[in-house]
Amino acid sequence: MLKRKKKTTVTQMARKTIKPKTMYSSEILTKGLRLSNKKKDLIREISGEILMFLLERFNLEYEINEKRYMKLRNSKLLLNILITTQYGIKRINKKFRDLNKSTNVLSFSYITAPQELIFLMDETILIGEIILNWEDVLSDSGPHQIELRESLLNLLSHSILHIFGFSHSDKASLRKMEIEKAKILKELKLST
Repeated sequence: MLKRKKKTTVTQMARKTIKPKTMYSSEILTKGLRLSNKKKDLIREISGEILMFLLERFNLEYEINEKRYMKLRNSKLLLNILITTQYGIKRINKKFRDLNKSTNVLSFSYITAPQELIFLMDETILIGEIILNWEDVLSDSGPHQIELRESLLNLLSHSILHIFGFSHSDKASLRKMEIEKAKILKELKLST
């Protein structure tokens, strides 16, 4: 008698923490300031670590269905990150959110439903865009590289959670986002 192989669900896979086959890259752009390659590399490294952490396990809080999640896990992904000034982010905030004020970070998700995934020429999926206010990053961190890493880890984890559909529009969703962010920070601070 032949035994049928059980189909593994995404949630079961996530519990086993099967490593995703994802290849990740980020495009770092700057507007109104200069940023060293070392700092750009640090931003790429941290955003990649956060993304891989989130893709290693499926969370029902994600605004992404299981089919889309599996597609992301097995694809090349691109995240655009724009580093700008207080004035630059204020202009973007006004244009896209009709808020005439500066903020530390903005996120635009291209992977949450109902929109279609954005495939680039080489089948890379553009997952979103993050705009970082570099002046706020520097004021939140001290003069040491470790403090800069912690400031970036905090802001980028917040941003990437937005890309995965988390929000803080009410107390319940804020709490869910804070719990997930705490998991990321705990995991990635330990790995450094």
